[in-house]
Amino acid sequence: MISDTLSSTGYVLGRESTAGGYERLALISGENGFLRVMRRPSAKTANNPAPDLFDYCAVNLRSRQGGAWFLGEYEVLRRFSGIGARYEALEAASAWAAFASVNAPEMESCEALCEISAKLFDALDRGAPPQAALLKALYLLARSEGLPVREEWLAGLSSDQRKTAETVLRVPLSEDVSTASKPPCEDPAALNRGIENWMCRNHNFLPTVRDGNAG
Repeated sequence: MISDTLSSTGYVLGRESTAGGYERLALISGENGFLRVMRRPSAKTANNPAPDLFDYCAVNLRSRQGGAWFLGEYEVLRRFSGIGARYEALEAASAWAAFASVNAPEMESCEALCEISAKLFDALDRGAPPQAALLKALYLLARSEGLPVREEWLAGLSSDQRKTAETVLRVPLSEDVSTASKPPCEDPAALNRGIENWMCRNHNFLPTVRDGNAG
């Protein structure tokens, strides 16, 4: 049987061990959408490290029976090492990765999702306030999917929460915020839970269980 092959670039959103000694990677690609990729952790790579969460990578894949992709070659194009240096940044990146990987298979295109992931991981890598950065990413995702996020979610907040959200959202996610102060909200994570719940309950996004393993 002649195997199909695919070359792509994208972001690693999840890693998990599976039966048979394999590791399953969850990748999103702007060109190729959501990819489930099987990898043998014992496979040696001469010049490149093993895949890690949030990597921006180039992959060569091959398919086998059942349509699963198997990893042939893996190259790290960018590793966001700064994310793992702060627990709060790792927590925000993992929350985004889990939510994105659950919903990416249902999207017609992952182009916007990849662009937002790039901006979020870059911001967190540079030291952005994690909950503020995550809020911006979720807001951008909702807007990219055509949801009435300003008219419904933002308008439905209390006056204090709306003021906080507007203050946070006023600064672009791609702006250098490494010295930005913590958002003026007693519980900034509440805004993120709120917008995610709104997307799931009102607009057919899928919720995710945050158990520390994204994907």
